Parts: sequence; structure tokens; C-alpha cells
Amino acid sequence: MAAVVTPDTVRTFHPLGGVKDEEITAHLNTATRDFAKTIFADEQDEIEAICCQTIYYVIPLLWAKGMNNFAGYETVYSSASDIEKMQKTWKARADAAVNRGVTATPASGKLKYGAV
Repeated sequence: MAAVVTPDTVRTFHPLGGVKDEEITAHLNTATRDFAKTIFADEQDEIEAICCQTIYYVIPLLWAKGMNNFAGYETVYSSASDIEKMQKTWKARADAAVNRGVTATPASGKLKYGAV
């Protein structure tokens, strides 16, 4: 059974100020499909991966709505390349949640597997 993730769940990872639940839902649906065939170590990793991937998708929308949505970040994230850096951070966190349950095999060094 897949974890149930809602816009409110996503907001526990980032408040996404200025973005409506309806705007998050489309990106949440995509993130859920991204991980539909992924096997996670536990449900919390699945929730974290889906939420972080959703935030990754929503970040350009935040930027488009204006930097006032990033309280305290107004002077830090001012260009598209800065937004890409922020996206990279959230994507890395989603990937870490996916890879948390992956183990290495001694015979072949680091062997990572998984489906996205």
C-alpha cells in the first residue's frame, strides 16, 4: 500500500508560502507517479521522497510568484541559477530517501539498485 501524501504533508517539509494546495496537487501527483514502482526501506522514506520531489517541482512556481514567498531569502535567491541550486538540494534529499534502503554487497563494492 502506497503512503498517503497530501499538500499538508508536503508543507511539513517546506511551508511553500504563497502557493495554494491546488497548485501543489498537480506536482504532488507527478512526484507520486515518479516513485510508484520504487521500493522504500519504510513508509517514512517514501513520504520524504514524495514530499521533497514535490517541492523540487514547485520551486519554479515559488520563484515565479515572487521572492517574498521566501521569507529571509529575498537577497539570496534572485536568479534562475539560484533556483536550480535550491532544486538540486531538494532533489538530493529525495534521492537520499530512495537510497536509504539500498545496501552494498561486499563482492562487488558499492552496488546500488532501485527503480524510479
